Amino acid sequence: MTHDTAIKALKLAAIGTVIFGLAMVLALVSPLRLGLALFLDLVHWPLDGQQDLNSDSARVLAAISGGLLVGTGTLIWGITTEVYRKTL
Repeated sequence: MTHDTAIKALKLAAIGTVIFGLAMVLALVSPLRLGLALFLDLVHWPLDGQQDLNSDSARVLAAISGGLLVGTGTLIWGITTEVYRKTL
């Protein structure tokens, strides 16, 4: 993998991480809730509909997780553009 390809891949991963984090946060106040509920049910196999976002603690943890994903994606983007790009 060339240096330029690695930079593009890291930026793509950063964008994907930020988008997923924003979707998690927005799922708490928008119709994306069904998608996040399906994702949570898929993570806690089998698909039985037992996991949902009805409790306060589940909503708080989803918001915190989404915020951490947005921060991580931003950090990856920043490291890629400010540090990794200048290494060669």
